[in-house]
Amino acid sequence: MTIRGTDNPRDDDLECQQALEPSFLAIIEDAVAAGWPRRLVLQSLGDLADNLWTDEEQLGPRPDLPAVGSFDP
Repeated sequence: MTIRGTDNPRDDDLECQQALEPSFLAIIEDAVAAGWPRRLVLQSLGDLADNLWTDEEQLGPRPDLPAVGSFDP
């Protein structure tokens, strides 16, 4: 899937969400098909995003650490 940027900075967040949504939904469907409960999948994706955000805030863009397990103080 190709994810395109936008020329309208006012709507960057919404347009980024719209661009990511098909891939995001596919990940959810794959995880549920593998047997994971949907709510746990959604929680885990949110946790991964939070952990990546924290890593980038502390270590800069594209940190070497993985998002999983990198949230220890």
